[in-house]
Amino acid sequence: MDNSQGVTKQYRSARLNSKFAFQYGKIEICAKLPSGLGTWPAIWKLGKNINKNGAYWDNRGYGTTCWPACGEIGIMEHCGYNQNYVQSATHTSSSYGGTVNIGGQVIQTASAEFHTYTLMWYPDRLVFSVDGNINYRYKTIELNNDKWPFNEEQYLLLNFAILPDIDPNFIADNLEVDYVRIY
Repeated sequence: MDNSQGVTKQYRSARLNSKFAFQYGKIEICAKLPSGLGTWPAIWKLGKNINKNGAYWDNRGYGTTCWPACGEIGIMEHCGYNQNYVQSATHTSSSYGGTVNIGGQVIQTASAEFHTYTLMWYPDRLVFSVDGNINYRYKTIELNNDKWPFNEEQYLLLNFAILPDIDPNFIADNLEVDYVRIY
């Protein structure tokens, strides 16, 4: 039981925020995902310039921009209600933070085996893949801040969230990460 935030919760979520920010390159994460209704693991990036109280970069004076204007790149997101579907997405001001810029694919062994989630981040496009199979490309003709806030340094986040609709029989699970590589 967790009693944080003045609310009793049956489970805890976890998030790791990197202290390394970079611009452009190849990011590979080899991971095995948790399973079950209400689990929500994600591997993603946020602009170093995000204005978020308590955030590592905000505390160092970089926090000048609110979400989603800072840009969010979802390398991998997996909602337990759609067990074998893995998706990638971008969030920008032009999408109003909604998940409209999205693609994905079915990975039958997403929770049983390790898979490699990759982002190729170029100055004008993003290419997402799982085990070398491209599942989404984001490219806009207009490289302005509303549609392309990805021209600034970003940092990596790994998290395993628990949603309110968690299966009542859920006990525990893991987001297992074998490695993270940034080129």
